Amino acid sequence: MADPLTGTATPFYHSDSLIIATAGSFRHQMFCYPGPRASYAVFVGPSNPLNDAETPLLAPTGTFLSLQRGDLTGAIVALKTIVHILEKGLTPYGPLRRAIIKTDSEIGCGESRIRDWDLWEAILVLLDIVKRLWNVEVLFWWVPAKWNRDAKSLAAEGLKLPPPRSFQDRRERRAEMTSSESLESRY
Repeated sequence: MADPLTGTATPFYHSDSLIIATAGSFRHQMFCYPGPRASYAVFVGPSNPLNDAETPLLAPTGTFLSLQRGDLTGAIVALKTIVHILEKGLTPYGPLRRAIIKTDSEIGCGESRIRDWDLWEAILVLLDIVKRLWNVEVLFWWVPAKWNRDAKSLAAEGLKLPPPRSFQDRRERRAEMTSSESLESRY
């Protein structure tokens, strides 16, 4: 963490709190084929097995991919990670009272225009589950991008992966199927 006034590291420790960093990433169709791509990341700590990254997103029918979908999906996965930690009892320093989702996205911190989105409903349901079942307060903390580098770099890795199978470029396969060599070898 850093002191907001000086930007220098500020050591502190609260055994009843957990901070999870999230980020979304997006590449416009102009820069990648076969279209826009988005991904998200959840960063719990260095080399932590609960880190979730390198996950390209698929847009549901009737929606489109955007940086905002990546950011909101990151928040949903962070909430699911909190549920997993609570279910498995992965809190070695005692009970968890507060979970803080750190993001550099104002959308992820609950900007009013997202309330119509399908992902917002999933966030509200998960927030209710965490509060009702485990009495854990969930806070969203907006930070500048430079304070969220770990999650941002993991989300960017998701854009480097090949797109999901349904969107892969099939031109190479078509060329292989129509070449005379491969046709002769088949029959």
